[in-house]
Amino acid sequence: MGIGRATLLAASVMIHAGIPADQALAWIEAARGRPVPDTPQQRQWLLQYTPH
Repeated sequence: MGIGRATLLAASVMIHAGIPADQALAWIEAARGRPVPDTPQQRQWLLQYTPH
């Protein structure tokens, strides 16, 4: 549980720090050893996320 939510939180922080979303996802996937996040909708949201 929490694969999607934890990924969104961690990747959002990385994006806010200037790391591109696709790179953040790749790093999280490598660390967890599985595809992240849980759903295509979560991935799409993350790829469109822009910090304010």
